[in-house]
Amino acid sequence: MHSLQSIILSELLRKKDNYELLPSLRKLDPSYSKSLMQAPDITGMPNLEFLNLMDCMSLEEVHHSLGYCEKLIELNLTWCSRLEKILGRVKPELKIFMYFSGIRELPSSIIQHKAFLPELDFSSMENKASLARRDRLFRILGGAWAHSLRLQFVIYYFRICHHCCTTSLLQILSLRVLTTSGNIPSWFHHRGIGRIISVNLPKNWYILIPNLLLIFSWYPLLAYGKTPNDYGLLVLCLSGEVKEFGLRFLYKVEQELDALQLIEYMASSSSSASNSQYYTQWKYNVFLSFRGKDTRRNFTSHLYEGLDNRGIFTFLDNKRLENGDSIPQELLKAIKESQVALIIFSKNYATSRWCLNELVKIMECKEKENGETVIPIFYDVDPSHVRNQNESFAVAFAEHELKYKDDVEGMQKVQGWRNALSSAADLKGYDIRDGIESENIHKIVDHISSKLCKTSYYLSSLQDVVGINAHLEKLKSLLQIEINDVRIVGIWGIGGVGKTTIAKAIFDTISYQFKASCFLADVKENANYNQLHSLQNTLLSELLRKKDDYVYNKYDGKCMIQSRLSSKKVLIVLDDIDHVDHLEYLAGDVGWFGNGSRVVVTTRNKHLIEKDDAIYEVSTLPDHEAMQLFNRHAFRKEIPNERFMKFSLEVVNHAKGLPLALKVWGSLLHNKGLTQWTSTVDQIKKNSSLEIVKKLKVSYDGLEHEEQTIFLDIACLLRGKEKKLVMQILESCDFGAEHTLDVLIDKSLVFISKNDKIEMHDLIQDMGRYVVKMQKKSEEQSRLWNVEDFEEVMVNNIHLPSLRKLNLNHSKRLLQTPDFTGMPNLEYLNLCNCSNLEEVHRSLGCSRKLIWLKLYNCECLKRFPCVNVESLRSLDLRYCSSLEKFPGILGRMKPELEIKMRRSGVREIPSSFIQQHACRLTELDLSFMKNLVSLPSNICQLKGLVKLIVSCCPKLESLPEEIGDLENLVTLNAKCTLISRAPSSIIWLNKLKYLSFAYQESKFGVSFVFPEVNGGLCSLESLNLSDCNLLDGGLPEDIGCLSSLKTMYLNRNKFEHLPRSIAQLGALQSLYLSNCMGLKELPSFMGMTNLETLNLSNCNIIDGILPEDIGCLSSLKELNLNSKRLTQLPEFPQQLDTIGADWTNDSICNLLFQNMSSLQHDISASDSLSLRVFTTRGNIPRWFHHRENGRSISVKLPENWYISDDFLGFAVCYSGKLINAEAHLICYDERPVTCITQKLSLSNHSKCPAESAIHFFLVPLAGLWNTSKANGKTPNDYGRIKLFPSGEMKQFGLRLLYKDEPKIEVGFSSSKKQ
Repeated sequence: MHSLQSIILSELLRKKDNYELLPSLRKLDPSYSKSLMQAPDITGMPNLEFLNLMDCMSLEEVHHSLGYCEKLIELNLTWCSRLEKILGRVKPELKIFMYFSGIRELPSSIIQHKAFLPELDFSSMENKASLARRDRLFRILGGAWAHSLRLQFVIYYFRICHHCCTTSLLQILSLRVLTTSGNIPSWFHHRGIGRIISVNLPKNWYILIPNLLLIFSWYPLLAYGKTPNDYGLLVLCLSGEVKEFGLRFLYKVEQELDALQLIEYMASSSSSASNSQYYTQWKYNVFLSFRGKDTRRNFTSHLYEGLDNRGIFTFLDNKRLENGDSIPQELLKAIKESQVALIIFSKNYATSRWCLNELVKIMECKEKENGETVIPIFYDVDPSHVRNQNESFAVAFAEHELKYKDDVEGMQKVQGWRNALSSAADLKGYDIRDGIESENIHKIVDHISSKLCKTSYYLSSLQDVVGINAHLEKLKSLLQIEINDVRIVGIWGIGGVGKTTIAKAIFDTISYQFKASCFLADVKENANYNQLHSLQNTLLSELLRKKDDYVYNKYDGKCMIQSRLSSKKVLIVLDDIDHVDHLEYLAGDVGWFGNGSRVVVTTRNKHLIEKDDAIYEVSTLPDHEAMQLFNRHAFRKEIPNERFMKFSLEVVNHAKGLPLALKVWGSLLHNKGLTQWTSTVDQIKKNSSLEIVKKLKVSYDGLEHEEQTIFLDIACLLRGKEKKLVMQILESCDFGAEHTLDVLIDKSLVFISKNDKIEMHDLIQDMGRYVVKMQKKSEEQSRLWNVEDFEEVMVNNIHLPSLRKLNLNHSKRLLQTPDFTGMPNLEYLNLCNCSNLEEVHRSLGCSRKLIWLKLYNCECLKRFPCVNVESLRSLDLRYCSSLEKFPGILGRMKPELEIKMRRSGVREIPSSFIQQHACRLTELDLSFMKNLVSLPSNICQLKGLVKLIVSCCPKLESLPEEIGDLENLVTLNAKCTLISRAPSSIIWLNKLKYLSFAYQESKFGVSFVFPEVNGGLCSLESLNLSDCNLLDGGLPEDIGCLSSLKTMYLNRNKFEHLPRSIAQLGALQSLYLSNCMGLKELPSFMGMTNLETLNLSNCNIIDGILPEDIGCLSSLKELNLNSKRLTQLPEFPQQLDTIGADWTNDSICNLLFQNMSSLQHDISASDSLSLRVFTTRGNIPRWFHHRENGRSISVKLPENWYISDDFLGFAVCYSGKLINAEAHLICYDERPVTCITQKLSLSNHSKCPAESAIHFFLVPLAGLWNTSKANGKTPNDYGRIKLFPSGEMKQFGLRLLYKDEPKIEVGFSSSKKQ
């Protein structure tokens, strides 16, 4: 007995001689001893470290020898409800647990060791009414504050604080803070949410000094003769993040103040309103303040680009006039909504009243609570010149003071400017007069990025992850970012311990310190579904900030990563690697990356990390953090009921600190009653296995039958699939899939990924598959997904009567399926991508319960005798290119059966298949069937058929003559076939809306013929006959009878004339005639009143002249005239906004703007000039003399540029997105500078893609010139034109437009040379 190190059995304690001398005993555990009334004398146990008396419900006394046990570390008195006292002294380092104990009073010796006592927890001690009265308290106290018996203790604590808070005028007041867990107690009269506590003080709130314990000391010198009762508002501004707060007036004798009156008065105060005024929702990360003429085109634009490239949302004002006093409201709003203001001080900054007013507003915002951060940048000026207004700043202020010398209010404004400059110059910033501009910008961007990343991390949900900060500190010590080498650090631990969460947190915390960063999630999972080069492309796209397919195999990817990233400082996180290839091909060596780079990998397999690389082993949670995490999921925002505490402790104990288990079990127990808690916790405890996967099974056992079924389907077969597909599969099995999925999500068993796929944690999947494998022992296995298990079934011909789902996709070695006779309940069979499968066993015809059968991309499949369709809802034969014969049909077909045969090798659709479908089939897709020669004649019996697709069947020569019997057909797509004639009965299809015979594979030059309409096809909306080798007569003369036709494609045909009746297509909205090289004459367009799009590009138009009636198309919005022979443009219709032409032809460009000028002939100057914008595709034409890249246009005008009655205006072209603009006509001949300004409202509704579009508009001089503002000058006195757009321009061009273009052009060129 003397050698014992641990004793657990409480019976041993009943005999004194059994425990009198136990010098080696370290742990004594008589917990749960219901009859133990007195803890033993432990004098004979000098090495005792742990004494566990938990749940000794009869215990009334702890022996005083406890004080002499010098090595005791932990004393557990939890649930000792009859124990009211602890006798004797306690050692300083002792950790005591007293959850739910009956202790009423603590001895003074507990407080005496104030400098040593590490932790004392009083949670849920209902009898604790008084405490030892000492002048110091312990660091952490967890107690049920809301209980009325605690009031004496709370008051006593604040009195102690009062005695500690002596201070002087020159000191910051130091206050003790007491921390606990739980909600704000009701004892506090005033409660609210936010960072600011603002409380109206009641009348005569201050009662004689001895009675009130102020939280601050009162200084008469600062009170200007006032008393405390003269002050009516108390405001506490807290710098940290405060979610909730409480406040109460504290008095020695509480009853001296009418509590009811105080509560009513304080309740009337509006703290929430007070808080809201200080709370700012940042819209912009950065606001740039700068002097446009000094830095817009150099430093500011480069700084903006640097910030933008780092994803920092920056406000840059491109419309700055900077020559006025007033600032637009939107600019003031942008300043208020920006988190950081960068002020770029340059030599001419102070000359702009605009800039100075902007600065004043910025400094005002800085001073507010939660105000923005202000960082000055001294571009080409000494900071002292800004601070003291010397040199160029002195000159500028001399002019300002001269302007306002007789204006008192103006002089006050000037002084405000001076104050703002001085204050801003005193702030910490950047003096960049010396050094390289790119390096300075890099430092500034790094600083801003660092500040924003830290802020965003603390605002993110990761800061609330239990224990995350400790993990981050340890990981940072391994990463050693301050050292400029390249390191790979592994995060290793068991599944469910939180490796991914830690990796994401470190990524969010430090990514701002790198030039580029990439978090590559679920490497193992993604590598299984995609090849490694796909992950390499993702990595390169993220780190090079340009999405692209860089490589097409992993070997090229390995070289590409090394060559493109070897000089770049990057942060890479590879989450969940499980194969040596993952690291080898994604981050194979430290030499792949630039100095300072860091690679973090998470894995369960320690051996995948190189020996030289640092490894951070993630341990499970300590007990207190485990309890915290469990409570979050079990009780959410509720106050935990004390009845559940004992069970909570037991669950946490069994979880062994594993976060995933705590989360799953907590979610399982949420909102459950005490009875359900009891049974669930018993199940957890009964599982003797230490494997967490088996312990997690209790969450499966708590599901309803249908929930269990769907959970196992996802775990075994459907994880990682798109939610839409999974829903289709599950709903086909008659489950309430949507509701059940919500239940599984609520119980933390599955989740929906960002790309809308159904996912679950690896351990949860392992648990689900463990359940199914346990079924195997009882010969009830319901699902098969593992190839090795399936091979065992085949070899041993195992009977599987319970098997419902069999997944063998990507089984490369599978040549033939097994006999399915022993699987009578099979519902789901997935054989997708079994690339060597040649035969499906004929016994599949006996599988009457089969619902889903997938043979997608079984390219070698040749024999598939039959299939039972009684329950079948989906049959997928797509890409079965070797399957020439359709399988035989057994059983009666369901009406909702969907059969997919696209790109299969089937030569003929059997008539029996059509007979089985009869009126049930609604869609038949036979596209890309390379062997299909004809359709069965009885296909026309499919009365319910809505969509028939036979496109890209290169051997199909005809459609059945009775095609017109498909009375419900809406879509018929027969493009890319050998069909040369549409059946005459096709005109009977009066529900048909979409018809295509385009891209016919012409045989021996045969041309396509479309039958006479004869009043049929009355619902047809889209007709595509492009590339059909149509000749004259190929289109019916009565084509104008297609009264519903909206879109017609006739591109690349050989006709010379179109039927005249085409002009009667009144509903037509789009007509495409591009590349009809033989077309000699265009039809009349007079009857096409709804035509919106007309494409005549590369048509062989005689003499290059277009019909004049194009101008009568009142609805036309898009016109394509791209033809080398075009010499004239028609009059433009009013709605036209998109036009295509040969813009390399200067005369066409000139014609376009001459046309635009005629549309704007009656324009005159007004407050806002509305101009039409025309859109096209391509680059800025060379016709524009002045071409540049940038965000504004500024062009010096030649001498005598204005010629009366000949000058039409300024032709402008730009690429990018533009909404409105301002035009400035400037005269520099004398001071002050004269400027005529005109706002331009640009209207365009083109649907042309923005990335490929360019836009034209004309600024007529009549709309810009205002004689009343010209000060007696003529247009030729103005020497510069400037345009400031509100949107983002990438490129622009400008040209002066004249009626007599050639002669003026020479003069213009000459002027430029001079």
